[in-house]
Amino acid sequence: MRLPLAYVVRALVLACVMALAAPVRAEEATPAPPPEVAPSTAPHQPAPVPEPAAEVTPAQPATTPAEEQQPPAAAEGMPEVQPPAPLPQVEVPQQVPPPIVDVEVAGYGRVAKDEILAVVQSKTGGPYEEAQVKRDVEAIRNLGSFQRVWQESVAAENGVKLIFHVIENPVITDIQFEGNRELTREQLLKVMKTQPGQIYNARVLLEDAGLGGRIERLYQSQGYTLAMVLPPSMSDTGVLTIPIASSRTSRSRATPTRRPTPSGATSGRESARPTTTRRSPATSCD
Repeated sequence: MRLPLAYVVRALVLACVMALAAPVRAEEATPAPPPEVAPSTAPHQPAPVPEPAAEVTPAQPATTPAEEQQPPAAAEGMPEVQPPAPLPQVEVPQQVPPPIVDVEVAGYGRVAKDEILAVVQSKTGGPYEEAQVKRDVEAIRNLGSFQRVWQESVAAENGVKLIFHVIENPVITDIQFEGNRELTREQLLKVMKTQPGQIYNARVLLEDAGLGGRIERLYQSQGYTLAMVLPPSMSDTGVLTIPIASSRTSRSRATPTRRPTPSGATSGRESARPTTTRRSPATSCD
């Protein structure tokens, strides 16, 4: 289908008009430049700069020590933070000591086993306590008949087996005294508990020959107050020697007396006949 020629001419004319009107619209839309200002002949003065205003610090309210220790309050709208809850305490079960299934003594000979166990507090069926076992070892050592004492703990089926090991002192084969000029050996042995044929016992010997022991008390009962027993010694063959330092002079010394003359006056000579006092035989001073 063909358009009429009149319509084609009209379309071309309209297109030419629109092309010519486009630059005019662009010039109208562009803004005009500002007018030029003529320079002034007066001298230029800078504009005054305003001084900054003094900063005003608000007064802080006084706080007390109690308020300083208080935690800061939570901000408005913020949830309050709670302190963490304490952890639950866990009870640790105490260890139960194992029971003692048996108590034995090894190494004894002349000293009876019952005498040793009599001072031991750790008993069969009781709990095994290390502190008590140490006290038992010290109690056996204090008996005085042993050179060495120690204990051994052996694990058993249902507990612990306790064994006390001992090494006995040597046997006393003879007792000799040195310096016993006032009293005989038989008199001294009579008041002593330490005797030949027994095991050397340091505790019993101290009661016999120690300071204020049986020997010194025997000398004092006889009037020898200056008598003193020196430390004993024992040889490898078992001979016990006890030295004694005593004075020959007894406390009951004689005092001189005057014999009157027939006329009642005393002569120039003075008799110095001593008077002695008889004493009863020595007795035991246990």
